[in-house]
Amino acid sequence: MPSLNISSNVSLPKDVEVKVMLEASRIISEELGKPMSYITVSYQTVSMIWNGTGDPCASMRLSSLGLPVEANAVISNRIAALLDEHCGIPPNRYYLEFVSPERSHMGYNGKTFAG
Repeated sequence: MPSLNISSNVSLPKDVEVKVMLEASRIISEELGKPMSYITVSYQTVSMIWNGTGDPCASMRLSSLGLPVEANAVISNRIAALLDEHCGIPPNRYYLEFVSPERSHMGYNGKTFAG
């Protein structure tokens, strides 16, 4: 159930936006060992400043049950390269928050993962 939400001040053409989301899905799938069918990724263009400028930047949140801490740095590095290549966002102009909620705090299909 990994879910990555990307908010950025960079507006992308729809085809590039989809490409970024698909590649982010692949990265998450590879690094967390989860099938693509479990992964959601969103990309939202928002008003955002970083260090007082409107230069390209982003704020992201990756939420996944049982998120292994050792995967965080690798995912951050790979997502940084993706954003730099397709969005022009340098690695020093984003935050990526990693969240591993309790099973009782994640819902799906009318219930929680705790049962």
